[in-house]
Amino acid sequence: MNDSPSTHARRDRIVLSIGAGVLLLLLVQTIEKAYRPQGYDFTSYLLATKAFWHGENPYLTLTSFPFIYPLVVCVLLYPIAMLPYAASIVLWFALSVAALAYTFYLLLGKQPLVLLNGVLSSLLLIGVLQNNLLNGQINLIVLALTAGFFAGLRRGATTRATMLLTLAIAIKLTPAIFIVYLLVRRAWGALALTLVFLAALFAVPILVSGGIAWNWYAWYATHFLFSQTSNPGFDAHWFSLTAWAASIASTPEARLIGMAVIVALVVTVVVWFQMRFQDLKSKPVSPAVFALYLLASLLLSPISEPHHLAFAIPAVSLLIGKLNLADGNSLSATWNVIKRNSHLRMRWASLITAALLILFARSVPGGSLCAVMVLLFSVGFSDERRLSDRESLPVT
Repeated sequence: MNDSPSTHARRDRIVLSIGAGVLLLLLVQTIEKAYRPQGYDFTSYLLATKAFWHGENPYLTLTSFPFIYPLVVCVLLYPIAMLPYAASIVLWFALSVAALAYTFYLLLGKQPLVLLNGVLSSLLLIGVLQNNLLNGQINLIVLALTAGFFAGLRRGATTRATMLLTLAIAIKLTPAIFIVYLLVRRAWGALALTLVFLAALFAVPILVSGGIAWNWYAWYATHFLFSQTSNPGFDAHWFSLTAWAASIASTPEARLIGMAVIVALVVTVVVWFQMRFQDLKSKPVSPAVFALYLLASLLLSPISEPHHLAFAIPAVSLLIGKLNLADGNSLSATWNVIKRNSHLRMRWASLITAALLILFARSVPGGSLCAVMVLLFSVGFSDERRLSDRESLPVT
């Protein structure tokens, strides 16, 4: 028997109240962290932005947390950087939370138990979300932009979709992996627009700086991008396969070859999954493929930071969404289906295993890498019959 509307409303109110309380607590913790002598990560964003607009190299700003993002970030953050420090902290926190909520909306639309799905996803990755919010990271903003890109493709709004993807790449280079997605999908118009918009957007800092940003771009490429091919040492807690490959190679040439092989393997796997879900030209956009490409970006990024695991949120949310879609909207119906369905039990096991590995990643060597791999293959081998058009990204 399905839950009544009043039961749903009561449950939603309880969930919202608990969520609001948790967010308030996180905001207080964020403010406390931001006012430490060294500040927090977002402090470096603000200082780099101010340095940029004063004609100084933002990458040489003396902060405890180095600024490692494209110069477009300095242009976009200018209005926030002009605010009082306290106001900028609260506004950035609010924007990050809004971006997370918007991502869940784009992924889930009006599916049953959508609010509960978002809360469960957040709880399973609470350590990752806490890391992003308390440190003022930019990942949740980038995640929302990539989700908007896929939602735009879903409704046929190619220009809007490519503009959002371009903005995401200009803020953080990780979403550039979706260029491969467009190539496989043979979305030539979207691909061309993305490249044109990228060229235009990356030119903006050069124009507003009077041309000196050319030198800063060169510094960024030399001291950050190209340096990622050097031996990073070794950390058993990495989830990046390219970092693992670089750490075991003895020469620069061997590192480049090893990283290239890893990139080829991971891209081959995710493209195979894309073809399996038939997310190809003139076919519906699949949310599973969206989640898979984000997971692949974690494996390919040369840097493994815990806050990057925010890009696993769509995969976790997607798996929870499949588990919740039972014979109706009631939790009791869902539980009954799980008890008699071995595939659902396996998905629950995979989801819980991945969440625990991420939660205790610092205590389990290779835990984060195993978690990403579990999510990758759990989503990749999902039952295609449960990826019907009604579960695709909603038309917004």
